[in-house]
Parts: sequence; structure tokens; C-alpha cells
Amino acid sequence: MPDPDDSTPNDDQKHADAINRRSFLGALGLGVAVGYGATGPRLESVSHTAVTPPQASRRTQTAKNIIFLVSDGMSAGTMQLADLHLQQTQGHHSNWISLIRENQEIRRSVVDTTSFNSLVTDSAAAATAWGLGQLVDNGRIGETPDGKALSPILLRAREAGKATGLVTTTRITHATPAGLACNIFGGNRNDEDRIARQMIDRGYDLLLGGGGRFVNEELLSAARLRTVRTRTLLRQRIANDLKLAFADRARLCGLFADSHMAYELD
Repeated sequence: MPDPDDSTPNDDQKHADAINRRSFLGALGLGVAVGYGATGPRLESVSHTAVTPPQASRRTQTAKNIIFLVSDGMSAGTMQLADLHLQQTQGHHSNWISLIRENQEIRRSVVDTTSFNSLVTDSAAAATAWGLGQLVDNGRIGETPDGKALSPILLRAREAGKATGLVTTTRITHATPAGLACNIFGGNRNDEDRIARQMIDRGYDLLLGGGGRFVNEELLSAARLRTVRTRTLLRQRIANDLKLAFADRARLCGLFADSHMAYELD
């Protein structure tokens, strides 16, 4: 959800080969991903909640990877309006609706992401609802209204032996990615220096997006993170040794703007 306090400085496009938001994920072939094989440290300060297993489906295979894609600010109503517009103007359904209607293997579910303390939900509360499975107050990252910090989905995946990554066109430290990965005890969504430190300290394997002003060189070098800051260098890294890097537990951080990555209007 876009927030009124977010802005994009002009110097975000200072690199000649800077990546804009629209081409970013397409160029990478990556999403907000949890996958691969790896092990990570367990953080004893974060507790877990019981998760009720879903009913058995027709397929019993175990998923190799989980990709969690977030179209920030898009509700079910947005998807319905877009589909109605395409039916009226072009005579066909949207790709999402067609996929749901025509593919019997698709499963749909709805999750409540409303704020615990406000009629209007901000990005922190919505992302934390996904990350924890709990409704929380606006502005809070990974902290329930009664002050508990439950383990977010990305940390749980890491503790389960998966390699983990966050890829975003916002600042990597923004509330939406942070709600899936962090617990900011007694803090708020604007404590982005603290969010950056926690993301890196928790050992997530892949961090790609904007927000370079919150991730300093001292922090990166202390964590031994491989760092790229342009599309050219990222493509070289992917082409040369990204698979090898994951196998060897090498971690990669790509920072392509000081704040959010540049918009591109359709």
C-alpha cells in the first residue's frame, strides 16, 4: 500500500544503467522467494505459533520452492475492476482471472490483513499480517498488539533449512518487505536503519531492491555480503555464479537506488 510519507529522491537514477520498477523483476527472473537448500541460525528470542495444517489435496508432492509475490496496494476489488475493464474494452478476462477460471489446479484463499487499531491499514500492518498470521497495529513490524514478537515467515523458512531472499522495487528496508522478515521490538516502520541491520544479521541469502542509504558499507563488509549496485553487475553475477553462490552459502545484496527504485508509468 503506498504511504503518504514515502518519496523518491531525484538522485535515485544516478546510475546510467539503473533499473526501473517495471523491468526489474522481468530482468532478474526472480521474485520474493523462499527456496533452495541451506541452513541458518535459530534466534531464540523469537517465538512460534501453532499452524493448522491444510487439508490434504489431490497432490502429495512437497513443494521445492515458495515464491510469495506482493502487488502492493492491490485488493480483490482492484483485480475485479481490472477484469471488468478488459471485458468491456477488449472482450476478454484478465490473465489472473483466466488462470483461476481455467486451471483446476489453482487454489485460492483469502487472508485478513486489516489493521488492529485503525480503519485504514498501512503497509506495516498488512505485511506483518502475512508474515505472522496475526493482526497488528499500524506502523508495527512483526510485533503483536500485546507486545509479542512471533517468528515471521521468512525466518521460519530459514530455520527450516531453506535459503531465503527478498526482492523488491521499494526500499529493501520498507515496511512491506520488512513485515515478512523482521521483528522490530517496540519500534516502528520508520526505523529503517534497524530493519537493515536485522535483515542482514538474520542471514537472509538474497536482498535486492532500493534503500541504499540505510545499508552502509561497514554493515555489508562485516556480514561478508557480496554487493552489486547496477543492472550490469547483477546480470554478470547471475550469469557467472549465482547458483554456485547459493550452494556455497555466499550471500548477495543488490542496492540499486538510495530510496525506492524509479517508477515507470504505463
